[in-house]
Amino acid sequence: MREPLGHLLGRSGARTRYAATFAVALAALLAGCSVTPERDALSVPLPETFSVTGGEQAIDEHWWRDFADPQLDTLIDKALADNFSLRAAWARLRQAEAVARRQDAPLWPTLTAQGSHTRQGRTRDDSTVTRQAGLFAAYEVDLWGRVRAGSEAAGFDADASTADLQTAVITLSAAVATTWYQLVEQRNQLMLIDSQITINRQLLQLVEARFRIGQATASDVYRQRQLLAQTEGERAQAEMQRNTLAHQLAILIGEAPGAASLPDTGALPALGPLPATGVPADLVRRRPDLQAAFLRLRAADARVAVAVAARYPTLDLAAAITTPGATGGLFEGWIGKLAAELAVTLFDGGQRRAEVNRTRAVVDEAFNSYGQTLLEAIGEVEDALSDEAGQRVYLASLDNQLAHVEAVARLERRRYFQGDSDYLSVLDALRSRQSLERQQVAARRQLVSKRIALVRALAGGWLPAPPRSTAEKKNQEPEQQTTGDIEGTESKRTTNATSPGLAGK
Repeated sequence: MREPLGHLLGRSGARTRYAATFAVALAALLAGCSVTPERDALSVPLPETFSVTGGEQAIDEHWWRDFADPQLDTLIDKALADNFSLRAAWARLRQAEAVARRQDAPLWPTLTAQGSHTRQGRTRDDSTVTRQAGLFAAYEVDLWGRVRAGSEAAGFDADASTADLQTAVITLSAAVATTWYQLVEQRNQLMLIDSQITINRQLLQLVEARFRIGQATASDVYRQRQLLAQTEGERAQAEMQRNTLAHQLAILIGEAPGAASLPDTGALPALGPLPATGVPADLVRRRPDLQAAFLRLRAADARVAVAVAARYPTLDLAAAITTPGATGGLFEGWIGKLAAELAVTLFDGGQRRAEVNRTRAVVDEAFNSYGQTLLEAIGEVEDALSDEAGQRVYLASLDNQLAHVEAVARLERRRYFQGDSDYLSVLDALRSRQSLERQQVAARRQLVSKRIALVRALAGGWLPAPPRSTAEKKNQEPEQQTTGDIEGTESKRTTNATSPGLAGK
């Protein structure tokens, strides 16, 4: 229950002056009190350097342009403009910014105007007209910083939503690049398999010719036919995978699968040197997902202050200027009123103490979540560095194996046609060569994917131009314009003009 400790109300005169004096004195006595906690940098242990330092060139926010791939540039630009998941992230940002503005409102007084005009009587000549008007103001003095802490918490949440959107931009651009080069790989696989099918058919014709003259067995013919059928089946699988990747890429760029206009040609890029990795501490300032986790920790801190301050007394001020409601002029006989109310909760069964404990537990959760996110971010960079180095070794091994197996295939084929070897040796060498050729195509694409993963782990946050909201699109059709549409457009315009930074409030 809340019991008023003081309530002063009066007309213009002595009681009004007493109320004003009491309110000002009490506000001055308690104005410096605050329960908002201060949090410095988190003590999460970090290594001094990464295992690999990389090159000297820092990662550009438009990192994919380093691949010099015009088709990829077009796809990512379209995805950033039309991807529906990214549009939803923009909408979540606008929601968070609106909540932050709403939470700022209690920092200011509310002002309300009221008026009435009443006519009483049977006829117009003998009727009585009464006019009333009033201006009312109310304000909660933020003695303990509760209102401001709530505003700060909402501001941190809005900044975290901005960081979330930046994370979504990086994730989307990396997904488009990865899917595009997977599609390029499958197209290359299909071309390779087509050439292998041609070779296998030619060999089948040679084996069948030798069988007809008694220089090959029926088993040799069946084995070669089985290899041809196997290669044709693998082509069907590669074509299925190509179609699936094309559908995935269409969804990423905001188009319907099967109807999207995708580039017909493409090639895997030649990779340059590793980008500059910096030091692990740089990730805290650069990666938007880490910034979002830290901002949510600060928001949780601020909500502890809200919960603590809710246990203390509140001071509300109210002022009014009204007419007496007489039949005279509207601007005659104005009466001024001023009131102050100090209230404190005497007993609530431990409800507010429990809320303080809950918000402190939320802070502990956010702290540990931030630490886990930070360590995982460092792990992603280390994994990407290690994976790219290992992939280069693997690719060199494939090149070496392919050179050897080609030599074996030529030798076994010569021996077979000379009658010094059976067809199993030829078939084994042929299978090995064709398998290594496909592995080589896949490994080259995987190396590009490893670089994309490294860039994604190191990239900093940025925002493209925001897409038009639904309200803005409706406002371009005057015949369908509504009040809600106008308000939505104004909200969008304000959002675009005042995009919050990540430094917090």
